[in-house]
This record gives sequence, C-alpha cells and structure tokens, in this order.
Amino acid sequence: MAMKRISVEEIGGFRLGNAENIEKGTGCTVIVCEEGAVGGVDVRGGAPATRETDLLRSENTVNSVNAVVISGGSAFGLEASSGVMRELADRDIGFDVGDGLHVPIVCGASLYDLPLGDHKAFPDVEMGREAVRNAYDGIFANGNHGAGTGASVGKMKGYDRAMKSGLGTFAIGDGFIEVGAIAAVNAVGDIYNGAGNIIAGLRSEDGSSIYGTIKTLKGMVHNSVSLVDDSTTFINKAEIEEALAAAAKQYEEETAAPVAVDEAVTEEPADTEAFADIPEPESSDESAAESPEEEYFEEAAEEVLIEEEPAAAVVAEEHAEEVLISDDQAAEKAAEDQPEEFTAETPEKDLHEEAVIVTEEVVEEALDESEEAPAALHAEESYEMIPAAVQEEESYEMMPEAVQEEQPAGDAPADELQSEDQSEQHSVEPAEAEMIEEPVVLTREEMGYDITFNTTISCIITNAILTKSQANKLASILHDAYARAIKPVHGTMDGDTIFVLATGKQEVNFDALAALATDVLQYAVIDGALSAKGAYGLPAARDM
Repeated sequence: MAMKRISVEEIGGFRLGNAENIEKGTGCTVIVCEEGAVGGVDVRGGAPATRETDLLRSENTVNSVNAVVISGGSAFGLEASSGVMRELADRDIGFDVGDGLHVPIVCGASLYDLPLGDHKAFPDVEMGREAVRNAYDGIFANGNHGAGTGASVGKMKGYDRAMKSGLGTFAIGDGFIEVGAIAAVNAVGDIYNGAGNIIAGLRSEDGSSIYGTIKTLKGMVHNSVSLVDDSTTFINKAEIEEALAAAAKQYEEETAAPVAVDEAVTEEPADTEAFADIPEPESSDESAAESPEEEYFEEAAEEVLIEEEPAAAVVAEEHAEEVLISDDQAAEKAAEDQPEEFTAETPEKDLHEEAVIVTEEVVEEALDESEEAPAALHAEESYEMIPAAVQEEESYEMMPEAVQEEQPAGDAPADELQSEDQSEQHSVEPAEAEMIEEPVVLTREEMGYDITFNTTISCIITNAILTKSQANKLASILHDAYARAIKPVHGTMDGDTIFVLATGKQEVNFDALAALATDVLQYAVIDGALSAKGAYGLPAARDM
C-alpha cells in the first residue's frame, strides 16, 4: 500500500494536547504515551533548556517514556512538565512504586518566546495539567496553539522585522507503519519550503517583503565590513578591480625595495660581513701589519668555510683542531710583524683559552643536535661554529680593548645596530598608516545577540520497533530535516532539540524509516510557518 498523508492524531498509542494563554503569548504542547514508548533525543545548538534528557541516553536504565512536553517561557516553561507529571500520576500512569503511587517519566524542552505578549508570563504547573486534560479530550491544533503560541522566526535584526510562526504537524502512513512529527518552530533564521524558497523569515526594512537572514549574515562574517542593507550587492565588479589594482601597486613597491639577505644561509665567505661595522684603524703607515686578533679572525673564518661537508660532530671536532693550529700560527706571525711599540692589552694566551672554550662548547652542542647532520646543513652550521668572536652579536664584546678604543665615538655595538635595523624594517610609514582603517564594531543589536534562545523543538512519534540506541540515532539523523527547512540553524543561541517516541508495534528497515521520518519532520517545520496567523504585531507567511 502506498504512503499517504494522515492526521498526526491518528497514530495509535499517543494522545496530543495543547494549552495556551493567547493574551499573554505563551503555551505548551504534550505528547502522552500511556503504555510507555522507547525514547531518544538529540540536542544541538549552544543554549538548550531541557528536562530529563539524560534518561534517554542509550547507556541509562530507563527505557520507557510516558510523555514529552514542548513549552514556551524559556527555562521558566520547564515548570509545565511538573504539571504534566502530576496529572499523569493522578491517572495512574508511570512506574508503580507501591502504595498507589506512580512515577511517570516526563521529558521536556522549552523555547524562548518571552518578548511576545507578556514577557513575565510562562507555562506553569497548572498549564501543564490543562494540556494533559486536553489531550484526553482531543483538544489539539497546529498554528498559534500550544508551544507555537509565541513562536516566531527571522529575528536576526530584531522583532520589528521578524515574522510569526507556530506549531507545525505532518504525518504519513500506509496501513502498517505510521510516522508523525510535531514541531514548535521558533528559529532565529528563515523557513524554506521544499523547493528551496523562503516562506517566512527576516523581512526587509519597510516590512513589505522577506529579505532573508543568510543575505544579512554575509555582511557580518567579520567586523571590517560595513553592515548591509536591502540594496547591497555582494559581488561588486568595481570594488574587486579596485582591490586588485591596490594589491598590484603594493606588490610593485615591495619588490622595488632592497631585499635583506640572511647571512645564516648564504654560502659566501662571512669574514668581511662579520667586521662590516668595525672601522679600519686610522693610520697612514701602509706597511703597518694587521693586528694578531684581526688576522686570527680571518683565518679562522676561512678555514671553517672551506671545509667539506661531513657530519656535524666530525665538523665540530676537526674545526676545533684547526682553530687551535691557526691560533698558534696567528700568534707567531703577529709576533714577527708587530711593531715594537704596539702592546695588546688582551694577552694572546687569554685569546687562546677563549677560543678553546668556545670550540669545546660548539663540539658539545653539535653532538647533542645530531650525530650525523645532513651535508646540506653544512653551510648554515659553519657560521654557527665560527668562534664567538667572529659572530656578529658577540664581535664587539670579544674585540681587544685596544680595538674598542679605536672605534669612532657614537658607534653602537653590533647588537644595538641590529635592533635598530629590525625596528626600521618593521616600522610603518605614515602613508601606510593612513591606509589602515579602523574596523567597524557591530553592536549586540546589529549582530542579533539581543535575540537569545531561539529554539525549534520537535517530537517524532511512530509505531515502529526501535531499540533505545536506534531511537537516539534516529533523533540525530533527523536534524537533517532542520537543515533543509531552517537557515541558519544550530546557532550558539539556539537549543534545537528533537525527541523520538516509538511504541514498538511494527518492524521496519531502520535506514528507510530514517529517510522517511526526515521528510516528515521537514514538512512539519514548513507547516509551522504556513499554519501560523499574524499576531503580536508580526505578520505570518499567509500575510506576505
């Protein structure tokens, strides 16, 4: 037999009832299963208001649910579930714990409808009792009833541009399997029909048409963009061309500027660069020999850079020996060429001991880093293994005092010069500073953060045989229906919740049931928009 649409109240084993306060704009809906039903739930969004949902977890003991309550009133509305529980207990529904006392299992969730009607009104214990009594009396309807009384959609820009929605229902059956859905549609976003068209949501500024939340959100992704209005074009060819031209100009300016070369990775000898900031001694005597310290530095750097490419440990050991040999040769040559009147204040013995200490440290560090360093790293490591006197940061400190005194007044040590160069590279020119615009900071009202706790709550009821794990899995899958009909959905201020109740009368293929139930819930959400009537100053889909 083919599937056909039926009334949700025709599904066996369940009773549906509403109670509401039309004047104050709130209400609640109850789905009762006297014999108990296998339950499941899936809660998404960042701000749910729920009751007893932990009982429905697959690993927990309770396997039978007597009622699900959907209510308005935000967290205050959870009080209605207590009224449902008391009314069912009076009817001897629930676990019999003796002495005539029954404990019904009642789960529930509440949506945020406080801004419509009286914001101090919410479903209470008495309204919950009334909903159960109406369920037994067959008083149930969709639209502006029950939990849909104060429901609304399209609230990203405030309630002045929102629309009224309500309680939606949809059900199908083929004489064997029956599946129905009840949905209180209270989304911050818009409602789309099966063809992908908006039927209710954020209205335009003049309120005459539906503008759409997604279009508005495109201009709120980051706070450097101006807010959009009804005439905004999101793909502007002129703006794109202007941005590309500015980027090309900036690229030309950057490529025209000199590029700094990283000395650590160059393969050129570093002996002249290491002493770029050290002035030549002022002397008119061309025959004057170089100081032993300068000659020592040059020979040490050359001998390290011409080494082949062995492992790091071998490089360090051989280099240490060569530095010691070059140190002795430098000292002998300096003694022969040095004029008698020159006396270095730093003894050669001290320099020799410092070089030994430095090379021993280099050997230890090289052995710690790698026993077999790749040859490709030799050029980079060779600079690091030059004695500390050769390295730029320590060259000034390691120079003999005689050389330091010859440095012209006002020259800063190498480390200070380096910091000045870095500050110049990272400084922002006045012209560039003018190009940096202050970001536009959006207010809470502009971002819609004053519209909190916008929640769509649904319950799927079926006569299918499901385990508790399957019921929870089905509830998870059913959020696909929300994604089809509500955009955006599952926001940080939403508490979107889906319950599943199964009486266990008919065997089914689970995957086929999941696909069928997803369609049913999608159309129940759509019905929540189509069945609503304009109220509390908000138009409904039928009014647009």
